[in-house]
Amino acid sequence: MPANNKRAIRIMSLYVNILIFLGVVAASYSLDRVKLWQGNTNFHNPINWNPPHVPCSASRVILPSDRKLVVMMAPETTVIREIVLPMNGEIILPSDGAIILDDKFSRNDNCKKEDVVYVGKKLSSWLDPNSWATRDNQAKDITVSAVPHAERIPCAHDKVVFPQGKSFRLLLPEVEVAVGSLSILGEI
Repeated sequence: MPANNKRAIRIMSLYVNILIFLGVVAASYSLDRVKLWQGNTNFHNPINWNPPHVPCSASRVILPSDRKLVVMMAPETTVIREIVLPMNGEIILPSDGAIILDDKFSRNDNCKKEDVVYVGKKLSSWLDPNSWATRDNQAKDITVSAVPHAERIPCAHDKVVFPQGKSFRLLLPEVEVAVGSLSILGEI
């Protein structure tokens, strides 16, 4: 066999090995992705309130009546002055949590006496790339800006996680959605 043919075969073999290696790396990279739902309707999430802080002992909490809400309380005792409830909606209390209504401001938490209005998102869309964070298999966050928009939305091989201790409201697409696995509040 001429030397040129042997050299060409070695180069082709090298290219094939590189392509196989890159394919294996790409497959393992994509299979180790976890898509983590970002939105939540939790009581103790400051971005869900106006002004943007968690209500405290002097707060008058207002849950607006113009929408159906699901608000999840943390597994702790929450002290507020007053709460205005909507006609429709839910407050989810964990078994180890409580709400104490106290107009005497018994806590010394430097709390300002003010109305605090729930302004959490009405609905987040499954197809909104900003609703998701991407993590690798070691549960390290991957910078959202480094991931293209289309890659942020879960697809057939992704592990989808709705984290424990949070409540969710989301708009599902009108088409069937397939994902690799789905974990809601720790249940797969």
